[in-house]
Amino acid sequence: MKPDDTVEMENEPVWSEEQISSELEKAKRIGVRNLSNGALLRLCRSLRGRFLTHYWADARPFFVELWRRIENKQIADIPTKTEACRLLGISMRWAEKIVEGKAKKKEQRTVRA
Repeated sequence: MKPDDTVEMENEPVWSEEQISSELEKAKRIGVRNLSNGALLRLCRSLRGRFLTHYWADARPFFVELWRRIENKQIADIPTKTEACRLLGISMRWAEKIVEGKAKKKEQRTVRA
């Protein structure tokens, strides 16, 4: 395994919105299939929380690729999608919504009196 392929993410720094935009553009130029396992996981992990709700459409190809690699057993340290979600810090349902292209911010509804 190449050094960049490690999946350990315990002490990963939190990225700023600028860094996320920059990394997304860089990853798009490289191509999702050309990213190392480590780079793919770090990018997906950086998109959690408020960034994921903003960038979910941009994140979709990366999560689809992550799912493909897990299904094809290409990431030895991550045998299941559940384990990937745990490492990424997101729920399985949220990850599924991203992969399906159905992840959206919840719309606030106002109650009429």
